[in-house]
Amino acid sequence: MASNSEVGHAKNLANLKLLKDLIAQVGAPYAPSNALLTVASVTTLIATCQADYNNWTAKLILFKDESDKREIAFEPIGKLVTEINSSVQQLNEPQQTFNDIQALVSKIHGADNRIKKSIASKQVDPSIPIDPSNPTPLPVDPISTAQLSYDSLLKNFDLLIQRLQTITAYAPNEVDIQIATLTALFTTLTTLNLNAGSATNTLNLARNQRNLSFYAPATGLYDITIKIKKYLKSNKITKGAIYKTATQLKFVKIVQKKKKKKAK
Repeated sequence: MASNSEVGHAKNLANLKLLKDLIAQVGAPYAPSNALLTVASVTTLIATCQADYNNWTAKLILFKDESDKREIAFEPIGKLVTEINSSVQQLNEPQQTFNDIQALVSKIHGADNRIKKSIASKQVDPSIPIDPSNPTPLPVDPISTAQLSYDSLLKNFDLLIQRLQTITAYAPNEVDIQIATLTALFTTLTTLNLNAGSATNTLNLARNQRNLSFYAPATGLYDITIKIKKYLKSNKITKGAIYKTATQLKFVKIVQKKKKKKAK
């Protein structure tokens, strides 16, 4: 199911096409002095918005695919490190060894919990259509928080493996917690994390470009439609039925609340 924001962007673009058709039908009487409002300029804007929208949706699909692969692969880590910790605890090792392993396992559990919260919050897209006349603050995109948590989990998982390698007595019969298996898993998780991170960066670039064509001040789709409606209202020929038809085409400015910097 498409998110509210995906529907909102697509609806904006669809309505711009309808608005362009409307002003094109007016013919010669539609003659705004602002060159950005001409039928030719709006036609170009539609092509730009369509290309940027298509690029964003393609990158969004890629991101979701890579993100899902990473989530699936990382999901068992919490239980896995708990099993490792239990396996170490039953050995005849100094208390400091137990403490070292427990500390790393706790850090991994902490990162794992943050990841799960980020995944849960991502189920509802933070970029939802809002009424420009009554804007409501929107939640911060959780992607960056999740990425940092994955990086932290991987770092501590690597340290855990290194610490296990120093414990001579650590030689479990369970294949899934043997050092060779854990090393191979770490390599796989690292690759998946890099792929998801790259897809995130690509998505962010595509989203920024889409926002420019759709919502940039003065030149974006949203502002252009406002100016077109104002021109139609000011024109003696178009301020009647044509203007009324134009006002029935609704546009929304889809924004995100920026994360506030903490005071130092």
